[in-house]
This record gives sequence, structure tokens and C-alpha cells, in this order.
Amino acid sequence: MFADNKVSPPEVVEVQKRLRDAGAKFRFIVDEGNDFYRYPKKEYRKVAKNFFNHDVIVIFSDHVATLIDKGAQILIVHNASLAETNRRIFNFIWAHGKEVI
Repeated sequence: MFADNKVSPPEVVEVQKRLRDAGAKFRFIVDEGNDFYRYPKKEYRKVAKNFFNHDVIVIFSDHVATLIDKGAQILIVHNASLAETNRRIFNFIWAHGKEVI
């Protein structure tokens, strides 16, 4: 959630490529003013800028990773319940976000 691919450093792009090559699937929540798409547009949904926060949240397996202060710190929590809660929040935002055409 709250990703902006245009500011991702090369190291992040490389990790995403390796994960994709290994079969990982991605979906991104971006702000409505963002028109940069590194990956297929079907992987993106837009939300209004006033709901967008640039502190990225990544949900994977039973983990939630939050990049705090634009990535200055990373908090990773291994908790199945917290991961499921965040996954449901993400899915709600995804369902109500604007498709990228």
C-alpha cells in the first residue's frame, strides 16, 4: 500500500524483479496523481491524494512491513492476525480504488 514506483531505488526494483521471477504477485495502491507504472496497469489501483500516505506497507505471508519516514526505518511484525487485518484493509481499498486504464 502507498507505493510510488517512480521513487523506488534500483535495489528495490531488483528485489521486486527477483520476487516476480520466483512467482510472487504484486498489487499497488497509488495516489490518483501518479501516472508512473513500472508494471502492468492491472496491478494498480488509485486512491484520492488526501487518503494517500507515502509510508509504504507491505503484507506478505504472516508479516507486515512498514517503511517509516519514507524508508528511513523499517518495522516488520510477524503476526498472522495483524497480517490478515492489513490484508483485509488493503482488499477494501483495492475494491474501492480507481482502476488504471
